[in-house]
Amino acid sequence: MGYRDNMQPASFRGVPFKVTDSEMVGGRRLQVNEYPQRDKPYTEDIGRKAREFTLEAFVVGDDYMAQRDRLLAALETPGAGELVHPWLGRMQVCAGEFRYRESAEDGGMCRFSIPLTESGDLTFPSAQSNVATTALAKADAMQSLAENRFAEVISTAGPDAIGTSLLTDLQATWKTWGDAVGLVTGVLDSDLMDAIHDPKLFAQKLFNLATANIPILGSARALYGKVTGLLRAAAMLDRGRGWSASTVGMPLTPVQIARNEGATDALFRGLSVVTASRIAVQAPAGVYDDTDAMRSQLMSALDREQVLMSQADAAASVDQSAVSTRSSDATVDADGNALSDAELAALMPDAAYTVARGLQQAVSVCLRQQMANEARLVTITPVDVLPALVLAYQLYEDPLRGDEIVERNQVPHPGFVPVEPLKVVSQ
Repeated sequence: MGYRDNMQPASFRGVPFKVTDSEMVGGRRLQVNEYPQRDKPYTEDIGRKAREFTLEAFVVGDDYMAQRDRLLAALETPGAGELVHPWLGRMQVCAGEFRYRESAEDGGMCRFSIPLTESGDLTFPSAQSNVATTALAKADAMQSLAENRFAEVISTAGPDAIGTSLLTDLQATWKTWGDAVGLVTGVLDSDLMDAIHDPKLFAQKLFNLATANIPILGSARALYGKVTGLLRAAAMLDRGRGWSASTVGMPLTPVQIARNEGATDALFRGLSVVTASRIAVQAPAGVYDDTDAMRSQLMSALDREQVLMSQADAAASVDQSAVSTRSSDATVDADGNALSDAELAALMPDAAYTVARGLQQAVSVCLRQQMANEARLVTITPVDVLPALVLAYQLYEDPLRGDEIVERNQVPHPGFVPVEPLKVVSQ
């Protein structure tokens, strides 16, 4: 096949013409810096030069005038257009100052000299939101919401039994929370407990104490374990304590004790989901499957927290005699009909709903963006019983990743990885 078989009919903006010659100017843009009293210059390469073409073209035939006029119109149209170059193919170019010539000697023909420059792209730096920062700001708002809701309900006023019960319950809930998270929490110190008379200050100090005890740095898998523990704690504290039918008509002391218990559980649940959200959005890139599982757990926990807040608001917004029961699963109206999650959400104040939903959406967006760049798990079966470090070297050329294989697959002994299907990271 000869070169003529690869040539294409020339045209610009769809207007055809013939070409006799073509020239192109290209290369690199150079900035030559010459300094006084120095014999050697310094030359900077500042990028590729725009390609410039000059086509020697013509139109011919009995209708050459009509062809000429169409080509003139195409060359004078503003903006970039498609050029089909006989030797270089299709490209976007801009036409500059051209010349054309007609003569009696060349009757029925019009010659053009057409300079063209590649158009390139009009691009600008694109702004991209920092989704992790947005999620952390939403977590701060959720923390403030949890602190304010605790301060609105909690009370130590009245008989000594109320205050004594509250302090005892706070210590017990702190231990329950720590056990679920996997921390040795000890007891709340006296300085913190004294702050209970200012419930908002107490809640702030509790958040600070919990944050200090839970590191947000570490491997992705270790932090995934922390998030799982925090969400387990939130689920354990979803135990239906608080104002209920059993407190209707009872003296103030047991009613307030019950309300304090519900507020305490809500505060620790808020502590759990807020801290879990902060850890999740700051965790380093890990494995797609782990991050997806963590995202699903967080979304479910935040959904549940919105329902529980709605139940609390429903109980606070109606007269006690109008509500027949109050459980961890549903609030029922005076007719005994259970309210759905959507109806419960409608009872939540707009500000609280906006904060809770905003955190959920921000965390989901952040984790989904992170998942787009993460490796996935694949299943392999070793051909023979091998030490984990040998298998890691075969897979990743990194024997130090043997512990990762052992941990993920619960291999009993790292020196003997069995011949059975294993979950490993794809890269």
